Amino acid sequence: MPTVWRLFGAAGARVGWHEIRARKGDVLVEIGEPAGDLYVVVRGAVRLESDDGRDAPVVDDIVFGGEAFGEGALLGPGMTDHRARAASTVVAMHAPARLLVDAAARDAAVAAALVALVADIAVRRRRRLHILQQRRAEARLAGVLAELEARARAPEEMGLTQADLAHLAGLSRETVNATLGEWRRLGRNVK
Repeated sequence: MPTVWRLFGAAGARVGWHEIRARKGDVLVEIGEPAGDLYVVVRGAVRLESDDGRDAPVVDDIVFGGEAFGEGALLGPGMTDHRARAASTVVAMHAPARLLVDAAARDAAVAAALVALVADIAVRRRRRLHILQQRRAEARLAGVLAELEARARAPEEMGLTQADLAHLAGLSRETVNATLGEWRRLGRNVK
């Protein structure tokens, strides 16, 4: 609970945060479930996935320690449009969004913490849009890799496939494969 205490203080911590622990591959939230909780990842990485009609889910984002997801629940009732799957061993805290909103109305520190978490999510999305505006495939792929590595506490926790990177960068898997191959040929450190 240290992350929750640090972000929300004693008033926010009394809202009813619950710890959840998950192993790599475990699903924390399924697509179509009622959207009711805000999640803060304490340790590890969570993949936010959607289904695009193919066999494998598509990775839309990765949330790392200190980052949040489930912000849509703050807006009111609805259904989740992403699956949250542990990309590594994960420790996260979650609390009912309606209780957080009520607490924010009574306590400025809780309101400030909620605004900070939602602002962080908005900044992540703005950076991703900036990357996707790049015309060259190499620039898009490099931007996605740099952005994820800058946010990751342990990059190896990501476990991304070339198809995942392609979706995150708005490219085809074949383009990602060719770009990574070219970078290796040029002697760049590509894993």
